[in-house]
Amino acid sequence: MENSILSENIEAIKKRFPRLADKLNGYDFEKIHIVRTEDGAYCYALTQQDGSHVAVSNTKNPVQAARKAIAQMQHRLGQGLSPAVIVGLNPGMVLESVFRHFESRLSFNEPFRHIYVIVTSIHAFAGWLKVSNQVPIIMREELAFFWHEDIGEIVRLCEKDFQRSHLFIPVSELPEELVTRIIDPLAQLYMKRSRETEKYQKENNEYYESMSDSALRKAISGEAGRKPRLLMPTHASSTVVQYSTRDTCAAFESAGWEVSILKAERDLSPWLMAKAINEFKPDVFLFINHLRTEDENICLYPDNMMFITWIQDAMPLVNSRVSAKKWNENARKRERDILVGYTEQLKDFGYDVSRLFPMEMVVNREIFNPRSPTAEELEKYACQICFASNRGKPTELVLREELVPGVKPYGVSGDCLFAIHDGLWAKYRGGECITTYEELKNFLLEFKEFKKAWGNLDEDKQASLLQKLFWNLNDVIYRHVVLEWLDEAGADIHIYGKGWHMHPRFSRYYKGALPHGAELASAYRCASCCLHLNSLEGVHQRLAEILECGARPLMRITRPESTRPNPVLNKAMIWFMDRLNRFSAGGVYSFNLDELEDNAQENRLLEWVFDSAAGLATLKSSKMMDADKFRLRVMTELSASLSPVLCLLEPGAPHCLFDTKKALSAIIAELRNEPMPRRDGEKLFHFHAQNISETIRHVVETFLRASLSEASAGAGENIILELISMVKSLAVLIEIAEYTEREKAARVITDKVLRDYSSSPVIMLKVAHGLLLARCSVESARIISALDFTECSKLFHLNDWVDALFNSVASLGMPDQLIKFIEKIRASGTLDREKLDRFRLRAAEIFIMLGRPQQAEEQLAYLNFSEIRLPDFLDSLTVSYLRLGALNDAGLVLAFAEKEGLQGPFFRFNKAQLEACSWNYEKALELLTSPEAVPIPISLGDKLNRMCVANFMGRFDDTLSVAEEISKVEKANAISEPYVTEMARALRSIGRLDESLNYFSTEFEMRPGINLWRWMLKFEYALTLISQGMKGKAKDIVRDGARTQSIALNNCFNPCLFLYHAMRASEDASYIPDTPIEEWIANASLWPAPFRRYKAWMLILTAAVAKAGNKNILAREAVNAILDDPIMLQPEKGLQLREMLEKAGGQWGDEEFLSRLASALWPFLPPGTFEINMFKYISGMTNEHNKGFEGKQELR
Repeated sequence: MENSILSENIEAIKKRFPRLADKLNGYDFEKIHIVRTEDGAYCYALTQQDGSHVAVSNTKNPVQAARKAIAQMQHRLGQGLSPAVIVGLNPGMVLESVFRHFESRLSFNEPFRHIYVIVTSIHAFAGWLKVSNQVPIIMREELAFFWHEDIGEIVRLCEKDFQRSHLFIPVSELPEELVTRIIDPLAQLYMKRSRETEKYQKENNEYYESMSDSALRKAISGEAGRKPRLLMPTHASSTVVQYSTRDTCAAFESAGWEVSILKAERDLSPWLMAKAINEFKPDVFLFINHLRTEDENICLYPDNMMFITWIQDAMPLVNSRVSAKKWNENARKRERDILVGYTEQLKDFGYDVSRLFPMEMVVNREIFNPRSPTAEELEKYACQICFASNRGKPTELVLREELVPGVKPYGVSGDCLFAIHDGLWAKYRGGECITTYEELKNFLLEFKEFKKAWGNLDEDKQASLLQKLFWNLNDVIYRHVVLEWLDEAGADIHIYGKGWHMHPRFSRYYKGALPHGAELASAYRCASCCLHLNSLEGVHQRLAEILECGARPLMRITRPESTRPNPVLNKAMIWFMDRLNRFSAGGVYSFNLDELEDNAQENRLLEWVFDSAAGLATLKSSKMMDADKFRLRVMTELSASLSPVLCLLEPGAPHCLFDTKKALSAIIAELRNEPMPRRDGEKLFHFHAQNISETIRHVVETFLRASLSEASAGAGENIILELISMVKSLAVLIEIAEYTEREKAARVITDKVLRDYSSSPVIMLKVAHGLLLARCSVESARIISALDFTECSKLFHLNDWVDALFNSVASLGMPDQLIKFIEKIRASGTLDREKLDRFRLRAAEIFIMLGRPQQAEEQLAYLNFSEIRLPDFLDSLTVSYLRLGALNDAGLVLAFAEKEGLQGPFFRFNKAQLEACSWNYEKALELLTSPEAVPIPISLGDKLNRMCVANFMGRFDDTLSVAEEISKVEKANAISEPYVTEMARALRSIGRLDESLNYFSTEFEMRPGINLWRWMLKFEYALTLISQGMKGKAKDIVRDGARTQSIALNNCFNPCLFLYHAMRASEDASYIPDTPIEEWIANASLWPAPFRRYKAWMLILTAAVAKAGNKNILAREAVNAILDDPIMLQPEKGLQLREMLEKAGGQWGDEEFLSRLASALWPFLPPGTFEINMFKYISGMTNEHNKGFEGKQELR
């Protein structure tokens, strides 16, 4: 047996390394022996003439020595693809370990790395050949043996073949001095290439630093007297990326570019990269799935070289906050870095959105085209369903071989993974599916072990773990379950790709692994349907290629119908895409809307363009983009979102979408009735593809701030381009902090809309809403007032239009237009009762907000809650009754909801509000803390209300405890306005004023936008500032609160307005407010019950201002209005206060009365707390003219 192994090993050496085999000629293998070592391993010993034995390898601890040698280079062996140099076989354990490691990486699609074995002893070499079967190692193509005196041959190989890296990883158990002496030629090669790399880098930097933006623009436009140049690196480990690189370069080449592909078989060394850039000097460097900054040798890439990363997959190294931060910091130094492709996924990680441009995958039309298949192709490929995918490995095998070891570092066990695996399969076989990261995360967190591990990870590791499980497990199950349905339906299936031969159920459908090219295109053409499955249910290269072949795609789409394009919009979108294609082909932006069939299509198209542009404009970095950049960015996004999915919207398109097993079975049955595929060489669909080279050129040109004559030509006549520019103007408007400047800019936009777009209710409505968001309510009201409601009523068949118009009118607080609009809706007769009821309820809410309870009650009178079966509607109705002080009606609605099992998410919240309005605060707290009280879970609203009630009851520690719970479990809500307001109030009440002010100021500065109830934050913030003597800042804040809440009318009163006038009166004894005091009292008296503490503030401020103007009777009326409201005061104290007021005569503001009044308003707070002190202080502050705020010390 031993002689057989030795003979096979020697034959393998002779076959592959004859020069080394010559050294074994005549060697007496009988003299070499395998001997056990002290650590239980083996070594080699040579028999001497006298019969003694001499060791020729390590006799003591070869295992330990091998481990030590590998450990020293473990970081390099475990990463990258550099070659290993094994010096000596002493006794060969290092070689065997490195070989096994490189071999194991093949399952992760890594190429086998080069291994150079340096033989230093003929005796040790003979022992290694004798000890075991070494044929697999010897015959491995990437492995080579060299006698130590011939090591220069490795250098010659590297210089002959640039793909061979010089970044050697020396590993040896031999003494370091000996190893250093042996590998000196390799070290000399390394030093030589390091010097060359530095030279290339210096020359590269000088070349690109001399290239200005305009010079680069001319180069890529072909105006530099030569062809523009594109360099694309790629790697042998990714077949898909190789094909994409090939096809992209072909597209650029056909467009007149000079292209170069830098293909790395294994290690892409800095020397090779710098050399390629130096020799080719690309104008654009396009790298698929790799960032400039992810390379530790970032200086390889000249700073001023245009570096475009094309994101085609979900890459853990890219999808990382750390990577985003590093990339942003580098990219912002100059305008030479952008990201294209599937960029939507990058926004969540914090990448600079002004540098993100969505772009589709490239399709090689020379290969994928709609020619008719031949008879031979039909014989080979014809079937009902063709499916090409490399996700063929059974999921159990994926877990064992890839995921279990892959997620172990994240703290997730194999048992937990298999439980997740089984749970996912159960979910999918039950008809459900998961198509977003968020859905998968929520599912995974249901597993206790996973939830615990997840909590121990930072955000980047969480994202990495989630992506692994989404693509390596969820996506595989998403595909396999559909194949199970097809199998059960008896479909004729052809499956191509990797791993399917191992699948116990689907291997019978396996037809081999087709290379990406002509054969795959033939398979598409010959099938009745080509199945395309992707768990994100988005665009993909395979779908584009199927469509280009003229084949019929079959896809699973589980998104709700409401998220799919509207039929009215489809034709307009197809028309729009055709115009974009003309631009991509070198034409101009030209959108003559008169070409559309009717106004409905025009309106829907304009709405879609506006909303898409608005979505981009609201992103944080939009302000950094100039008009040209922003316009191109919108056009690029729109083009990417339309193509290639738009083709599936075309009229007459064959049915090719399914969402359930039943729907898929119906399609298969249909195919049986029409078994033959379409073979006439025509497309079933028109594929709206971008010209990749033109798209890149336009993106780069505009990004470099070069004016595009094509884009600007005729812009004044182009409604869509004007619309995009208007969106940009609105986005900038929101950022203008100074009120006067903001209103001035808003007036320009409004004048243009009223002048040029008065016949387009779509534009008028959208711009009015944008102005509202920008806190320009007066200008927004001008546009709404000019709307032709008769014209708007033509759009009533489109419910979302009604919603948008109603919300704008309602949010502006325009009661006359609101009533008019509701009547138009009712008269149109196109809306069902439920929709109309919702509008009436919303109208009532707005009337309550505007202090018009009578009109609110008129709208509510139309509603019969006993006929309503919608929990959320009953929730909102209860709130409206509470705010009107109609506690009995609120109680009846709550009782009905509980009896009928119609409790909505705010049921407990509202029930607690009802108890609080009746002064049953203990019961209110019980409702907010006991999950058994009502059969619904405790919601965020419950927790926020509990904070409010706890503050009112003086239980500030409870407030802070709930706040901590919210911040841990629901981090996103820990910055919400109600949370911040209550948190700041609690901190203020326990004396932590600095922290309180920090909460207020952070929220105020972060979100300056409009919110109809935002006066609460501003009022509480101003009180806190007053307590600290910051009078000027407090007045600015309440003035802003009073102004923005007036909403184009002057009768929407809130506490900010009252405090502002009181502060003015305290400064100037002769100050007289514009609005009569009588109107103040009337409006404050109408304020809703849940805001009783603010109602009291308004009335006491009214009394203070009246006293300042010597209007004692009005001051007394204001105080009486407090005493007349049994809901506002603790009931038993009201009569005592009235008697006390009668005795006090005109001196209503004395210390004793104010103390009792404050204790009636805040019965649970001890004397000296913030609210009580501030209430007493403000009551008399108008008598302290020119004295400053002397209550500051007391309040502290």
